[in-house]
Amino acid sequence: MTGLARITLTKGANLVLSTAELNALIASGLVEINATEGTVTPAAGSAGAAFDAALNAVLVLGNTITLSAPNADVDLVDSLNADHTTTLGDDVINSTAANLVGSDVDGSNGSDRLVVTNTPAAALDLADIVNVEALTLQQGSAAPVSVFNGAGVTTSVGFGFASQVILGTGGQDLYWFYSVRCYLWRCCQQWRRCYLD
Repeated sequence: MTGLARITLTKGANLVLSTAELNALIASGLVEINATEGTVTPAAGSAGAAFDAALNAVLVLGNTITLSAPNADVDLVDSLNADHTTTLGDDVINSTAANLVGSDVDGSNGSDRLVVTNTPAAALDLADIVNVEALTLQQGSAAPVSVFNGAGVTTSVGFGFASQVILGTGGQDLYWFYSVRCYLWRCCQQWRRCYLD
């Protein structure tokens, strides 16, 4: 199976390759594996940085990445304290607030999203999370969250999600879901008071 330029996985297909097979495909001209509807799995004994590096060179869909401990180092090559590397595609990085402490994450290309899966108990500084275009925070946090990721970052928060979101540079967008709902609720309450009482 050499000489292929593109492989498209559909309907839940799972392509199982060893690192040697993947490198042979790339050497013979493979430039893209589209795994939008499928998955690429390393063959037994092939999981690891070498397989991830080869796959990242051709994969057009991002990884779902979970940080497993603080001080993680995640980029296109490294996956220290994480289950995968980032890719050139659209990655989703899931982490507890505790595992983000001391962690360096570089989302590289694509439209990447960081999902903080619990509510931070203390202030959370995301200065070392770069090239991640979206941040999702969970409800119930009273801790401030600092985002210094540069232009093009969208931070989605809602009522009770964070007491303070600090945007460190220009060009960032902040969507505060509760504010519109709260405004509409107050308008309705005012209208009821004026016209129904």
